[in-house]
Amino acid sequence: MSIKHFILLSIVYLLVTFGTLIHAANLFVPAYFHPSNQPIFWSHLVEAAQTVPTTVIFNPDNGPGISADPSFTNAIDRVREAGGKVIAYVKSNYGERPMDNILQ
Repeated sequence: MSIKHFILLSIVYLLVTFGTLIHAANLFVPAYFHPSNQPIFWSHLVEAAQTVPTTVIFNPDNGPGISADPSFTNAIDRVREAGGKVIAYVKSNYGERPMDNILQ
C-alpha cells in the first residue's frame, strides 16, 4: 500500500468513524486499486458513501477489455447501492489515443 492510499483511507476511516464530529462536503477518491487485491479499501468506500457524498474514480486497466471483470462490477454496484457515484478513468495519452481503441 502506498502512502497516498494510507492517507486517503485514513481520512475515509475518520470520516466514517467520527461522522458526527467531521463533516465533508464531498469525497472524490481515486480508487486505482483492484477490488480483488484490496477488498477492504472498497468496503471503506461503501461505508463512506453511506454517510458522505462520495465519487469514486476507478481505472479499468485503460480500456474495457474483452469482458467485464466481476470483481469491479460487484465493487461498483456496492458503492452505487450505498449512494455513491462511480466514474472511470481511461488513459487517453493526452488525447492522442484513438477513440476506437478506448471504446472497443
